[in-house]
Amino acid sequence: MLLNFHSLVLGRNNVNGEFWAIVSDQKTTLQTFQEYGMRFDIEENFLDDQSNGWNIQRSEIRSVCALSRLWFILAVATLYVTAQGVAVVVEGKRRWVDCHWFRGNSYFPIGWEWVKTALVNRWSLRKLC
Repeated sequence: MLLNFHSLVLGRNNVNGEFWAIVSDQKTTLQTFQEYGMRFDIEENFLDDQSNGWNIQRSEIRSVCALSRLWFILAVATLYVTAQGVAVVVEGKRRWVDCHWFRGNSYFPIGWEWVKTALVNRWSLRKLC
């Protein structure tokens, strides 16, 4: 098998200092970094919908109407849990529910862990308004 790569591009994110290396069979530009960044965000969202979060694939729902209602409920719940995660990080309480030192979890699992832990320990949920 012969791999024909046209471009290798290296970069460092100015905001968080992450190092990226992209190998592609297409011409790469700065827009390539934006496209890959968006793709990683989408992949993280799929992870939240599946094994890292709601486990939607385990519902085994086959009805289009029922599945549509479930997705609506999960969309609202995802917004709420993610907003909880953002509030926890802004308040400097991330380490209470996320033991990762650097990049760690996305706002969704941080918020989900906060909600579960808050209910068990009788902590207050973050006010979002």
